[in-house]
Amino acid sequence: MLTEKDKRIGVRIKLLRNMLKLNQSDFSKPLGVDRSHIAGIESGSRNPSEPLLRLIHCNYCVNFTWLKTGTGEMTISAETAIKSQIACFGKQVVSEAINKIIIEHDLTAATTDSTGYCFYTGDKELDQRINTLCVFWHNDDKRLKSWASVQFDHAFPQQIVDNIRNKFKNNNR
Repeated sequence: MLTEKDKRIGVRIKLLRNMLKLNQSDFSKPLGVDRSHIAGIESGSRNPSEPLLRLIHCNYCVNFTWLKTGTGEMTISAETAIKSQIACFGKQVVSEAINKIIIEHDLTAATTDSTGYCFYTGDKELDQRINTLCVFWHNDDKRLKSWASVQFDHAFPQQIVDNIRNKFKNNNR
Protein backbone atom coordinates (compact mmCIF):
# COMPACT_ATOMS: atom_id res chain seq x y z
CA MET A 1 0.00 0.00 0.00
CA LEU A 2 1.37 3.40 -1.00
CA THR A 3 1.35 6.21 1.51
CA GLU A 4 0.48 9.82 0.62
CA LYS A 5 4.20 10.60 0.89
CA ASP A 6 5.01 7.89 -1.69
CA LYS A 7 2.37 9.27 -4.06
CA ARG A 8 3.89 12.74 -3.78
CA ILE A 9 7.23 11.30 -4.95
CA GLY A 10 5.42 10.45 -8.19
CA VAL A 11 4.22 14.04 -8.47
CA ARG A 12 7.78 15.29 -8.00
CA ILE A 13 9.12 12.86 -10.61
CA LYS A 14 6.49 14.08 -13.07
CA LEU A 15 7.38 17.68 -12.26
CA LEU A 16 11.07 16.91 -12.91
CA ARG A 17 10.29 15.08 -16.14
CA ASN A 18 8.14 17.95 -17.38
CA MET A 19 10.80 20.50 -16.45
CA LEU A 20 13.29 18.45 -18.52
CA LYS A 21 10.74 18.36 -21.37
CA LEU A 22 10.96 14.57 -21.60
CA ASN A 23 8.15 12.14 -22.26
CA GLN A 24 7.89 9.09 -20.00
CA SER A 25 9.62 6.89 -22.55
CA ASP A 26 12.66 9.17 -22.94
CA PHE A 27 12.84 9.73 -19.18
CA SER A 28 12.74 5.99 -18.43
CA LYS A 29 15.34 4.77 -20.97
CA PRO A 30 18.51 5.89 -19.14
CA LEU A 31 17.04 4.49 -15.94
CA GLY A 32 16.60 1.00 -17.40
CA VAL A 33 12.87 0.83 -16.69
CA ASP A 34 9.79 0.74 -18.91
CA ARG A 35 7.67 3.78 -19.61
CA SER A 36 4.81 2.02 -17.82
CA HIS A 37 6.90 1.81 -14.64
CA ILE A 38 7.38 5.60 -14.63
CA ALA A 39 3.68 6.06 -15.44
CA GLY A 40 2.78 3.92 -12.43
CA ILE A 41 5.04 5.92 -10.13
CA GLU A 42 3.71 9.23 -11.42
CA SER A 43 0.09 8.12 -11.01
CA GLY A 44 0.78 6.93 -7.47
CA SER A 45 0.06 3.24 -8.11
CA ARG A 46 3.74 2.20 -7.82
CA ASN A 47 6.41 2.98 -5.28
CA PRO A 48 9.88 3.87 -6.66
CA SER A 49 12.71 1.80 -5.24
CA GLU A 50 15.67 3.43 -3.50
CA PRO A 51 18.04 2.38 -6.34
CA LEU A 52 15.68 3.93 -8.92
CA LEU A 53 15.59 7.18 -6.94
CA ARG A 54 19.41 7.16 -6.86
CA LEU A 55 19.50 6.63 -10.64
CA ILE A 56 17.12 9.54 -11.17
CA HIS A 57 19.29 11.67 -8.88
CA CYS A 58 22.50 10.74 -10.74
CA ASN A 59 21.12 10.83 -14.29
CA TYR A 60 19.14 14.03 -13.99
CA CYS A 61 21.22 15.92 -11.38
CA VAL A 62 18.24 16.48 -9.15
CA ASN A 63 18.48 17.17 -5.41
CA PHE A 64 18.04 13.73 -3.79
CA THR A 65 16.45 15.20 -0.65
CA TRP A 66 13.92 17.08 -2.76
CA LEU A 67 13.19 13.94 -4.77
CA LYS A 68 12.51 11.86 -1.63
CA THR A 69 10.89 14.40 0.66
CA GLY A 70 10.06 17.53 -1.31
CA THR A 71 12.39 19.55 0.92
CA GLY A 72 14.82 22.02 -0.64
CA GLU A 73 15.33 23.02 -4.25
CA MET A 74 14.66 20.65 -7.13
CA THR A 75 17.89 21.37 -8.93
CA ILE A 76 21.45 21.36 -7.66
CA SER A 77 24.45 23.55 -8.49
CA ALA A 78 26.94 22.47 -11.15
CA GLU A 79 29.58 21.85 -8.46
CA THR A 80 27.17 19.70 -6.43
CA ALA A 81 26.17 17.85 -9.60
CA ILE A 82 29.80 17.02 -10.38
CA LYS A 83 30.41 15.86 -6.80
CA SER A 84 27.31 13.71 -7.08
CA GLN A 85 28.55 12.24 -10.35
CA ILE A 86 31.88 11.42 -8.68
CA ALA A 87 30.00 9.67 -5.87
CA CYS A 88 27.88 7.74 -8.39
CA PHE A 89 30.49 6.86 -11.02
CA GLY A 90 33.94 7.44 -9.50
CA LYS A 91 36.68 10.01 -10.01
CA GLN A 92 38.26 8.37 -13.06
CA VAL A 93 35.02 8.13 -15.08
CA VAL A 94 34.03 11.73 -14.29
CA SER A 95 37.55 13.01 -14.97
CA GLU A 96 37.61 11.34 -18.39
CA ALA A 97 34.16 12.70 -19.21
CA ILE A 98 35.13 16.23 -18.20
CA ASN A 99 38.31 16.08 -20.29
CA LYS A 100 36.30 14.87 -23.27
CA ILE A 101 33.74 17.68 -22.84
CA ILE A 102 36.49 20.29 -22.51
CA ILE A 103 38.03 19.20 -25.82
CA GLU A 104 34.73 18.65 -27.69
CA HIS A 105 33.31 22.04 -26.70
CA ASP A 106 36.51 24.03 -27.02
CA LEU A 107 36.51 25.03 -23.35
CA THR A 108 39.44 26.09 -21.21
CA ALA A 109 39.62 24.56 -17.77
CA ALA A 110 40.82 27.20 -15.40
CA THR A 111 40.45 27.43 -11.67
CA THR A 112 38.27 30.17 -10.34
CA ASP A 113 39.96 30.34 -6.97
CA SER A 114 42.83 32.57 -5.88
CA THR A 115 45.51 30.40 -7.53
CA GLY A 116 44.81 31.87 -10.96
CA TYR A 117 46.29 28.96 -12.92
CA CYS A 118 45.50 29.63 -16.50
CA PHE A 119 48.01 29.07 -19.30
CA TYR A 120 47.84 30.12 -22.90
CA THR A 121 50.28 28.69 -25.42
CA GLY A 122 48.25 29.62 -28.49
CA ASP A 123 47.21 26.00 -29.09
CA LYS A 124 43.64 25.53 -27.78
CA GLU A 125 43.87 21.77 -27.26
CA LEU A 126 47.23 22.07 -25.50
CA ASP A 127 45.90 24.90 -23.32
CA GLN A 128 42.87 22.81 -22.36
CA ARG A 129 45.02 19.86 -21.33
CA ILE A 130 47.50 22.00 -19.42
CA ASN A 131 44.78 23.85 -17.53
CA THR A 132 42.96 20.63 -16.68
CA LEU A 133 46.19 19.11 -15.38
CA CYS A 134 46.83 22.31 -13.38
CA VAL A 135 43.51 21.83 -11.64
CA PHE A 136 44.47 18.24 -10.83
CA TRP A 137 47.99 19.24 -9.81
CA HIS A 138 46.63 21.83 -7.39
CA ASN A 139 44.36 19.20 -5.77
CA ASP A 140 44.99 18.16 -2.16
CA ASP A 141 44.93 14.48 -3.15
CA LYS A 142 48.62 13.49 -3.29
CA ARG A 143 47.97 10.64 -5.74
CA LEU A 144 46.16 12.95 -8.15
CA LYS A 145 48.87 15.59 -7.78
CA SER A 146 51.56 12.99 -8.45
CA TRP A 147 49.70 11.67 -11.49
CA ALA A 148 49.38 15.20 -12.90
CA SER A 149 53.08 15.82 -12.33
CA VAL A 150 54.00 12.67 -14.26
CA GLN A 151 51.63 13.69 -17.07
CA PHE A 152 53.34 17.08 -17.31
CA ASP A 153 56.78 15.53 -17.41
CA HIS A 154 55.92 13.01 -20.12
CA ALA A 155 53.41 14.87 -22.25
CA PHE A 156 54.64 18.44 -22.58
CA PRO A 157 57.77 20.20 -23.77
CA GLN A 158 60.21 20.98 -20.97
CA GLN A 159 59.79 24.73 -21.47
CA ILE A 160 56.05 24.48 -20.70
CA VAL A 161 56.67 22.25 -17.66
CA ASP A 162 59.26 24.72 -16.31
CA ASN A 163 56.91 27.65 -16.93
CA ILE A 164 54.08 25.93 -15.04
CA ARG A 165 56.31 24.89 -12.13
CA ASN A 166 57.61 28.47 -11.84
CA LYS A 167 54.09 29.83 -11.78
CA PHE A 168 53.15 27.32 -9.05
CA LYS A 169 56.19 28.36 -6.99
CA ASN A 170 55.42 32.07 -7.41
CA ASN A 171 51.76 31.60 -6.43
CA ASN A 172 52.67 29.58 -3.33
CA ARG A 173 54.89 32.31 -1.87
